[in-house]
Amino acid sequence: MKPKIKFIHNWNNKLNCKFFTTIRKFSKEKEEYYRKYYNTTFEVLLNDKKVCEAKLINIDVVDFRDIPQQLLLLDVGQFNPQDVFIKFGIRNKTKVLLLTFMNVKK
Repeated sequence: MKPKIKFIHNWNNKLNCKFFTTIRKFSKEKEEYYRKYYNTTFEVLLNDKKVCEAKLINIDVVDFRDIPQQLLLLDVGQFNPQDVFIKFGIRNKTKVLLLTFMNVKK
């Protein structure tokens, strides 16, 4: 059984792109989970429905404030990144997981 990654919104239609990122609030458990499945293909779920399969190709642990503005805009599109991420408890000094996926199958 493939690991799964869940989304509640397809910000900027990123799940339809060849490569996409997701920014998740850091926890040691989450980091261990993703590192365990590094270079593995995930089922990508949008509101509990499979939309594609994507391989986890990069994992970074960074402070949210250190993510370049261009990457934040690509991640959430027309929405203000600070407004989006604050809803998930992420602020400038929050440590986050920056995950990069390569879409392999629709």
